[in-house]
Amino acid sequence: TPGYSVTGAGLVVCSCHCLVHPNGAGNLQKGEWYCNMDYILFSSIVAFGLLWVVITYDIACQW
Repeated sequence: TPGYSVTGAGLVVCSCHCLVHPNGAGNLQKGEWYCNMDYILFSSIVAFGLLWVVITYDIACQW
């Protein structure tokens, strides 16, 4: 969309509790790029200090 600096928002949400993770929200510039969502995701899980993380997503979702 011309003239807009932000075209959407990305969130990392706990699927059990429907709560947004700390640092789990960010702006999406120029549409939904994987690099934007990856940054938001990894920024939210760094605070937990986990050694192993399994990440899955549904291919039918918007990300």
